[in-house]
Amino acid sequence: MPQVSVDELKLCKNTGDLVPNPINCKQFFMCRTGRTILFTCPDNTLFNPRTLACDSTNKVRCEPGDIPTSILTSSLKALPANIEHTVTACINQPVATLLANTADCSRFYQCSITGAINFQCPAGTLFDAYRKMCVERDVAICGT
Repeated sequence: MPQVSVDELKLCKNTGDLVPNPINCKQFFMCRTGRTILFTCPDNTLFNPRTLACDSTNKVRCEPGDIPTSILTSSLKALPANIEHTVTACINQPVATLLANTADCSRFYQCSITGAINFQCPAGTLFDAYRKMCVERDVAICGT
């Protein structure tokens, strides 16, 4: 599984942070101890650095910067499955809240204004409900 050192990227300050990709406004990094995971927002959305969530394109100011492409292409990648408007767990939750998908530990939700965005963790990882991030299978604590 290709990985990128957090020190290499110089983007992450704290484990669990969500950090915008400086060269692609549709993407963001989930910071983990020693590495990052690259996520891509669904169609018609961009990552909003103010709310730390995927948001409609008209609400996001996009100013891509410059970071070596080799770093980005070797990152772990996880793509969103879809936006679900029926997930009640996000009701009354702040935008950008990360919640476990109780039906599938390899998935999690990011609450947004438009609904819950369902993300898939990279292969070999599960979403840890307490750490609020994708971690190795053998250390993940699934649930709510």
